[in-house]
Amino acid sequence: MVRMCMSHHWWRGVLLAVIVALTPVVGSSPVEITASVDSNMPGAVLDVLILDIEANATNGSGDSLRRPPFLVELHTATWCLPCRAAEVEVAELEATWSNVAILRHHSSNLDTLSVKASNETKQHQGIHGYPSIVIEGRWILNGSSQSADFDDLIANMTSSGLTRNTTPTDNWIDGWSYSNGVMDVDVRIGMDDVQVDVYLLMKGVNGGQLGILPDTVVAGETDVNLSQSSTVSLNLSGTSISMTDDPGRIVLVVRNPGPAILTPGSDIFVSGDYQSVPPNPSRGSFAMSNPFLFWLALVGGIAFMLPAFQHTVPTLFSKRQSKIDEEE
Repeated sequence: MVRMCMSHHWWRGVLLAVIVALTPVVGSSPVEITASVDSNMPGAVLDVLILDIEANATNGSGDSLRRPPFLVELHTATWCLPCRAAEVEVAELEATWSNVAILRHHSSNLDTLSVKASNETKQHQGIHGYPSIVIEGRWILNGSSQSADFDDLIANMTSSGLTRNTTPTDNWIDGWSYSNGVMDVDVRIGMDDVQVDVYLLMKGVNGGQLGILPDTVVAGETDVNLSQSSTVSLNLSGTSISMTDDPGRIVLVVRNPGPAILTPGSDIFVSGDYQSVPPNPSRGSFAMSNPFLFWLALVGGIAFMLPAFQHTVPTLFSKRQSKIDEEE
């Protein structure tokens, strides 16, 4: 008898084994950094320049230019609840290693802080949901669960000697000026066949219920054409301003041309904390979201049960009446 039960339910053991095999292991580590993911890949970052804007100034030079060793791009959204965990991971790295460049892209068209340049960067990198963290245009972490491997991935890149080493004469920001809602950035690119993106970041951006946000992309131009002019014009009309009077900073990114080819930076399974659209709080129950189908099913069900009621109800009533007669 026991043998029959085991053979009858053998599939349960197989199903359990499959579930265990597919379940992500807690505490898993980031993927191994290999030489195959190098700077020759499309979309890989070749150089990053940061120029702080002087407060209360309408122009400036590139004398205070600095070059960070890594570029981290966080694709987030104000409506994305799981994004908060990824934002914390990125902020912790920024607090301990301030020299790292961090671009916070609000690249969702449904986000009140959406920026055209960030949306174009999302498309270039093939981002489909939030949160997504892109490191150096080579590695990607999707979802808040994978963001736990963020610091370890940066540490592995550092130990592997993958910091960028670009000479200052290759690329430069010569200066900037602001007038009538337009910021002109004069750039000099000494590399051939590259994509050049220019962003404007500000601290203290009003994030609504999220409060005051750190360095956030508020304007920019991607894949700019410098064949006829070395000036990149950023239209700041309608741009989010800093609530803390931060003048902002210009970030110039030089990438390999072509859609980015990104390598997963974690072996953790991407779960439901990876969102592509805002959750619908009004979705509610089936009856609320599909009232016509709900009432159609309800009426149809009652109609289907009517024949049974015609026989069942009178029978129950007659039995009850007989019992009353017997008691009397």
